[in-house]
Amino acid sequence: MLKALLKKQINELLAQMLRKGASNKNASNKSMLLYGLLFIYLFGVMGVMFYNVAFSVYHPFAAKGFLWLYFAVMAIFATAIGIVGSVFTAYSALYQAKDNELLLSMPIPPSKILFVRMVGIYIMAFAFEAVVTIPAFIVHFICGGANIASCVAAAVILFVLPLFALLLSGILGYLIALVSSKIKRKNIISVILSLAFIVGYYFVYSQMSSYLQVILLNTEKVSNTIRTAVYPLYAMGNGACGDILSLFVFVLIIGVLFALEYAVLARNFLKLTTTNKGTVYKKYREKIVKAASPSAALLRKELKRLASSPVYMLNCALGSVFMIAAAVFAIVKRENVVMLFEAAGGRKMMPLILCAAFAVFSTMNTVTAPSISLEGKTLAVTRALPISSWQMLKAKLELHLLITAVPLLLSVTVVALVFRIDLFSGIAAIVCCMLFVLLCAAFGLLMSLKMPNLDWTNEVVVVKQSMSVMLAIFVPWIFVVVLGGAYALISHIISPTVYVCIAAVLIGVLDAIMLHTLKTKGTKMLEAL
Repeated sequence: MLKALLKKQINELLAQMLRKGASNKNASNKSMLLYGLLFIYLFGVMGVMFYNVAFSVYHPFAAKGFLWLYFAVMAIFATAIGIVGSVFTAYSALYQAKDNELLLSMPIPPSKILFVRMVGIYIMAFAFEAVVTIPAFIVHFICGGANIASCVAAAVILFVLPLFALLLSGILGYLIALVSSKIKRKNIISVILSLAFIVGYYFVYSQMSSYLQVILLNTEKVSNTIRTAVYPLYAMGNGACGDILSLFVFVLIIGVLFALEYAVLARNFLKLTTTNKGTVYKKYREKIVKAASPSAALLRKELKRLASSPVYMLNCALGSVFMIAAAVFAIVKRENVVMLFEAAGGRKMMPLILCAAFAVFSTMNTVTAPSISLEGKTLAVTRALPISSWQMLKAKLELHLLITAVPLLLSVTVVALVFRIDLFSGIAAIVCCMLFVLLCAAFGLLMSLKMPNLDWTNEVVVVKQSMSVMLAIFVPWIFVVVLGGAYALISHIISPTVYVCIAAVLIGVLDAIMLHTLKTKGTKMLEAL
């Protein structure tokens, strides 16, 4: 039974959200290959970045005789990355999976269901932590630390360290589930808490170089603190240096902590997945219901779907938060930003840089990319309504524009006013950004139609792991990079403002092509689902 559940869980993780049926195996294989290449590129870039970090701090720690502290610091980075990769899925994956009730109705112990769910989270944490752990040990081996004991330690730590991220993610998921079962408006609270975590994480990340500097300047004091307050890290660091006994102690501590957490979660898993203490029964009051047009009703439906899912909001609408944050940062740190503009080519470059920056922020919003798949089994119900296929697709486009274009318009306008960009250049930048948002929305929706999966059991898979979402992020981002590279080639013969206007025309033409494709081929693809 456990083997079958594990196989099911792994198949869900590998599912690409793009198959239309078993008859389209070639398309599925090609999409899987492309998906794999994108992941290799992403993790390769992160691996190179952390290799450079590891190489820069290895020798200072080794020279002071605190090599174990080097591994402890890199383990902290790895755990932070692992938590970011798994913390936002723990609650949904453990307690909100669509097939929880089906599995619980079978003669399967809840503890086994919980175990396979945790395996899925572990795999995600492992993948993210590996981009830090592997480069850290590569640097160690290159610098002369390669021996049998250190190789064994590297293998053990690579697989055991993600359990620590799993511990923290499981605790957070349990707390969210516990709180959510007792309060109303739990989705909003989950989003607020998650956003607070993101803000805190990025603040710490932005100060990473400063923290490293402080650690290097106060090595002995920091090492004493870690040795007494966070002993498992000390044991892990010694184990990584070849001390097998310390490695055994580290594995034992993590194993005991994981066993304790698993016992607590297993004891409460059935209760948290089958009860709904937060349901509020409102007294019926007769009132007049205003009729709405089909378009308004469909847009309201899409808004409710977005608001009902913290995972959907956090992963597909986070770009709007960054846009607003960027505008606030530009106001508060105006002088610093002006200096950056001057270094990049002077004030004349402001319209182009403004467009590029907010275009990149807008690529972080992928509201339309998973929207078809998120319909799930309810797609047939929506299709049965007296509405056209284009009306349904248009509502999804309008949601993306509402979530992305409105904060973008406000943010770009504020930044243009703060830096006193001339009226024509400011309007050109705003128009170009708005057209780009429409292009991203249409492209994401087209990818969602081409690569749907209506049989998902966990919306996390659709929102975070689907090929349509990956393409909706990377293709527009690459498009922005290509436009930037094209300007670098012709910058000596054309002004930034004129280039922004040319880019706006090009994007407008692509918008027209995309919308026409959605109205014709897109509606047929929707009707064929």
